[in-house]
Amino acid sequence: MKRLKNQAQNRLICGFMFCVCLFCAVTETQAQSDITVSTDAGNCSAVVNGLEFIPLVLPAGIVSYTLSGATTTSTNGNTTDASGNVFNKGVTTVKYFDDLVPVHQFTVTVNDEEEPALNNKPAIEIFLRTNGSYILRADTLLNSASDNCVILDTLIKRTDGGNYAKTVTLNCGDADSSVNVTIKLTDVNGNFTEKISLITVKDTISPIVDKKTTLTGYLNGAGEFRLKADTLINSATDNCTSDLRYEVSRNGVIYKDTLLFHCGDTVAAGKAIFVKVTDKSGNTTNWGATIFVKDTISPIVDKITTLTGYLNGAGEFRLKADTLINSATDNCTSDLRYE
Repeated sequence: MKRLKNQAQNRLICGFMFCVCLFCAVTETQAQSDITVSTDAGNCSAVVNGLEFIPLVLPAGIVSYTLSGATTTSTNGNTTDASGNVFNKGVTTVKYFDDLVPVHQFTVTVNDEEEPALNNKPAIEIFLRTNGSYILRADTLLNSASDNCVILDTLIKRTDGGNYAKTVTLNCGDADSSVNVTIKLTDVNGNFTEKISLITVKDTISPIVDKKTTLTGYLNGAGEFRLKADTLINSATDNCTSDLRYEVSRNGVIYKDTLLFHCGDTVAAGKAIFVKVTDKSGNTTNWGATIFVKDTISPIVDKITTLTGYLNGAGEFRLKADTLINSATDNCTSDLRYE
């Protein structure tokens, strides 16, 4: 019990069994202590009961109350119970009056302890840009988000380390792998919810190649010309790597680092081939080219530089060209013409 003193002049009228105090405020009440409650589920407020004003002496006039602070309201009629009011989050002062004379007050504190509702995307694919990176925003991972009060922020970080931020940058080092990212939803009252999303990082950008589409190759002394794939490339760049694989093919199916050409490839129209540049993620740049194979090596001849010829009965001597040759070889053919 708490005794409240009133400065007004009390006036008693007494009967056989009791006295009635006229023109005076309540002098004694059952005191309500300060209380703390949590917000109702899904609301940034709480309906609070158990706030009834219980006088131990008959009130002199009209009893009323006011709410001030986080929640504001007042009563005009005679009422002794502030129960059932919706109290906003924060601190509200409840003050009871007897004929406008304050007789009792206490506070109702409503705390928000409800975590935000987070519906995240459990897994997504992202594709690296031409600069070899991808900036992942936190809201990209949201299906929906809600809070009983107000959402303050949505942040993300790599689950394997780092600090929370608005974005996470993924790069070529993450290509062709999966990265766990934690998303954190926080409300204005410090409550938060965390969930993990799996990010599959892909590089689908093909190398950029300055191509050669024609090339002339020359047979060597063995009648061969070996074409290296990079011979058909002026330059090549990629968004993720400089370690590119260069390959060539005669049929567009079987690719090799080099192709070997022989004397039979010395055709005027040239030989059609296929060229391919591949990065570490398997992205390719393909094109066709024509190789003109040429034989510019002269036959090797063991020559006879002097020869004695004898006239026949008709006074003639016929010289055959091969008579002046001990031997002759060529890188491509044994079918030599002697003249």
